[in-house]
Amino acid sequence: MQKTTVRGFAPGDAKEFGSRQTQTLRTALGDVAMLLNRGYAVCRAADFVGDRYQLSSRQRTALVRAACSKAALKGRAAREINGGLEGGELIIDGFNVIITLETALSGSTVLRCMDGTLRDLCGLRGTYRLIDKTGPAVELTLSRMEVLGISSAVWVLDKPVSNSGRLAGLIREASQYRSFSTRVVLSERADTLVAQGKYAATSDSAILDTPVNWVNLASRAAGLIEGFAPFDLSSPC
Repeated sequence: MQKTTVRGFAPGDAKEFGSRQTQTLRTALGDVAMLLNRGYAVCRAADFVGDRYQLSSRQRTALVRAACSKAALKGRAAREINGGLEGGELIIDGFNVIITLETALSGSTVLRCMDGTLRDLCGLRGTYRLIDKTGPAVELTLSRMEVLGISSAVWVLDKPVSNSGRLAGLIREASQYRSFSTRVVLSERADTLVAQGKYAATSDSAILDTPVNWVNLASRAAGLIEGFAPFDLSSPC
């Protein structure tokens, strides 16, 4: 029997992202967004605002991930595909999508951000292992991909990340009997490959700010999770 593992859990989240913090964090988010509109770097803006509101490191990270400028928001919204992709090929930012869904399935903190995407607070840097939520996360993603009506899918995984090969094998196996063809690519430059696709599935802000058309796939898939409720930072105060 596979061990039950919770992805992205932090014991302080119940307090730091509880209902009493919602107003403070939304107000802080508005301040960060204002500074971004004035050309400030997001990390410096989050630190400046975080000092003002005495926010924790994790709360400041949430602001960094949730905030964006008006210009970025407009550009991302203009290129988001809200319908299907009949006959098209979708490039999936593999770890980006799967880790977010693993976190959502774990009941850990997931943010609904200003651009409508979901982002987790895991911060995995080169180290990853499959958990009991990985298979369900892949299945949720594939189910939503079928609804898009695509003809083919290319999953791009960061090759240097540990267990990327094992995840690739799981994806290939789960995709065998789907209505679209699937390839899995392990790459040293995963972000570049995703950004070069005609249609991409990611919440990576750096990719979303390129000219790529994108699908909010993790958000669509998370909608299938019973009881899922992200912490809402989509509208600053």
